[in-house]
Amino acid sequence: MRDLLKPKPCPNCDEPNKPESKFCAKCKFVLTFDAFNVAMEEREKAAREAEEQRKPLSEGKKDTEELKNQMQMLREEMRQISERFVSLATKGE
Repeated sequence: MRDLLKPKPCPNCDEPNKPESKFCAKCKFVLTFDAFNVAMEEREKAAREAEEQRKPLSEGKKDTEELKNQMQMLREEMRQISERFVSLATKGE
């Protein structure tokens, strides 16, 4: 019974914590297996959310690259048309 009321020292920083503490009050280190599981679930959830946010950015980057390629092709076509126009105009003079 006395051990139940005894402060729980943090294995990371040696801070004495309440016996029922799940995390260290000083450094936030995990003190119980349940807290560890909760922390891991939260970390995995954050990783999934970050991945979901990255998907549209990745798709947007692909779209941007495609548009750049299309613009480059259009510039080349415009250059060729311009050269033909100049060539026809100088022949007609």
